[in-house]
Amino acid sequence: MVISHTHKFIFFSNPKTGSESVREVLSPYAEEEIVSYQEVNKMRPFYSHMSPLEVKTEFESRGLNYDEYYKFMFIRNPFERLVSLYEMIYRHDLKRDLNRVKKALLKLNVLGTLKHSIIALLNMFRQEPLYKPSFKIWLSSTKTSGIGGAGKSTEFKAQQFGTYTLENYTHDKCGNNLVDEVIRLEDIEIEFPRILDRLSIDLINNSLIKKNVRPRNKSIKEYYDTDSIQLVCSRYKSELDKFNYAVPDL
Repeated sequence: MVISHTHKFIFFSNPKTGSESVREVLSPYAEEEIVSYQEVNKMRPFYSHMSPLEVKTEFESRGLNYDEYYKFMFIRNPFERLVSLYEMIYRHDLKRDLNRVKKALLKLNVLGTLKHSIIALLNMFRQEPLYKPSFKIWLSSTKTSGIGGAGKSTEFKAQQFGTYTLENYTHDKCGNNLVDEVIRLEDIEIEFPRILDRLSIDLINNSLIKKNVRPRNKSIKEYYDTDSIQLVCSRYKSELDKFNYAVPDL
């Protein structure tokens, strides 16, 4: 997320929609410190994937007029976004699990015997197994509001908000839209310069460098079957229709 009081804009980092690349361009104009969710406090209330409703609430508590700001974000084909989120979550979990294994092995020096260390490892994985579910199983466990795609780990807001429908992310509980413009990520090369022109901001070198783009070993359609396609079509029908997104061919 990027907030500029001088240029009167708020860029929302809708998870897995190329937000890191946009933040890179807008960062010189940022006038609020953006921290991770775990670092949020009264002095630093803004975090990376903060929802529009949360930002509006914080603005009102500061006496700022949220409606005076131009608020925009990007959207991505849900079929692509969900796969990207799934892979991101389990890359993160793998690093976390490996760190847990390392810490458990270090107990050798404390417990003194291999037997005790093996027991400690077994107990650890019994409580929280080293496991990556299939995409289909993961997808069926997610929600489009509330805990979203984070499960019990609601402190990871990219995971939580990443499976929200567009409406659940951008609207308040009364159904009021809190974002002025939603732009297709697929059109970023055309639309982003237009946004910058509106904000009187220059795009350095007239190019947008795409960051955090990871190669994928499988094509999108390899993640889906008929059931999972139907689930995504049902959940995200509004944005699929509105932004003319295609359904993967099997």
